[in-house]
Amino acid sequence: MGLYDMSSAPSSSSFYMHAFILLVLCYGLLVTSVVGGNNETDRLALLEFKAKITDDPLQVMSSWNDSIHFRQWRGVTYGRRHQRVIVLDQRSSKLGGSISPHIGDNQIQGHLPSDIGITLPNIEEIFIYINQFVGPIPISISNASNLELLELTDNKLRGRVPSLEKLYRVSVFALAYNELGNGGANGLSFHCSLTNSTYLTILAIGNNNFGGELPKCIANFSTTLTILSLKSNKISGNIPTGIENLTNLESLNMGNNKLSGVDYQGHVFKALVYEFMTNGNLDEWLHPISRTNEVPEEQRNLNFLQRLNITIDVANALEYLHHHCHTPIVHCDLKPSNVLLDDEMIGHVGDFGLARFLREATQERFTNQSNSFGLRGTIGYALPEYGIGNEVSINGDVYSYGILLLEMFTRKRPTVNIFKDNLNLHDFVKGALPKRVINIVDPIILWEREDMETRTNDTHIQNQIGSPKILECLILIFGIGVSCTMESPRERMNISDVVAQLHLIREKLLRTRIAEKDFNLQVNCS
Repeated sequence: MGLYDMSSAPSSSSFYMHAFILLVLCYGLLVTSVVGGNNETDRLALLEFKAKITDDPLQVMSSWNDSIHFRQWRGVTYGRRHQRVIVLDQRSSKLGGSISPHIGDNQIQGHLPSDIGITLPNIEEIFIYINQFVGPIPISISNASNLELLELTDNKLRGRVPSLEKLYRVSVFALAYNELGNGGANGLSFHCSLTNSTYLTILAIGNNNFGGELPKCIANFSTTLTILSLKSNKISGNIPTGIENLTNLESLNMGNNKLSGVDYQGHVFKALVYEFMTNGNLDEWLHPISRTNEVPEEQRNLNFLQRLNITIDVANALEYLHHHCHTPIVHCDLKPSNVLLDDEMIGHVGDFGLARFLREATQERFTNQSNSFGLRGTIGYALPEYGIGNEVSINGDVYSYGILLLEMFTRKRPTVNIFKDNLNLHDFVKGALPKRVINIVDPIILWEREDMETRTNDTHIQNQIGSPKILECLILIFGIGVSCTMESPRERMNISDVVAQLHLIREKLLRTRIAEKDFNLQVNCS
């Protein structure tokens, strides 16, 4: 992606596109990737882009209508190789307005322009998360003194973070899920330059390679800071005692580092203590990856009862967060990789880096935060309403839980290629209920059932206990998942009802297995 200012600086406070050039170098410019066909998705996304333009003095958008094919619209370049729009070039067009969110979630590659802060000194937002940008963060970025949002999450950026002493107005600073830092002693020195940022609200640099000790200057961050996430780096040493100065801090995540410390009252930071989860996370069990140069381990599979137990563990955790905490908490990023499994395969919900506290009397929604970072969660699991700017809600966690449940029993990620052209995991499962459940369930569960039936050589017991009971439980489980992922939040199940129904299903399954053991014992004794 390149942003180049070809004209005078904008005077308005909104992001004014005096010059805008977006180069999509890989698979296209759209949230939904469609290869081939008539690329209706590309056309609709371009129209959404046009709809956000409020000032077009040169009438560059006048050709963007149905009188000609969208491939011929001014500034649009169509790539023959990928059969997608690959360039949207509106440099020197003096366009005014905002950039539509329909242009995002790409796989853009390349380096950030080294002179971005010089050519665009008045830029207010840089939002390029979930792409494949490489290389360092340009030193010139500090020259963009009007920058309010820097969202570079989930790219492949490397190297040191430059000094940021001129970013006086930045409120969201998000670099998580990159390859920044080298594990060295001074990797966090840029923190001190952020003490000039008096509007700083979110600072998220988790899942990188930052090392060294936490600088004491973090105690001098603005008291507007509400989210501080440093998780999964190589930070070590003591936690600065002055951290209590951050009086409005709502979410502090320093897990998976080597930190220790006490607060100003002498209490250990209990929130920083993580148990070692010997069985990794749920995603590793559902979608194991064979790594090169490693001895292949025995295939790890979850049986039916293990999956059911884990879904109950997660549901219990959400019920506690939503209904039994003094201040209800919304997790905001529930997905298989955030469900940790201990040595007894008990599921634990982890990674609260995006969590929100609910403060309204209804304890249903949180409307005080409307920024783009942290409200969307992970694509495929995040609540659809978050994508259009709606407030955080416990219904969002219920939706994410429903997607997780459906994924556990189908072993299909919500983002796999089959889910396109308006088909999603919810509709995929709903369309199979109740008669075609056997066509969507994870084959491993069916193999488990077949193995059980092989060990019971009686046709009667196969028909009464083997297949029908398991399928009956599967239908009920899938029904819960479908109910949790309904489009309308009001139609989704309450998490307390989910817990109650899953316990009943487990009791039904366990009674079935006890009956099987009794039958086998009678057969062996006869």
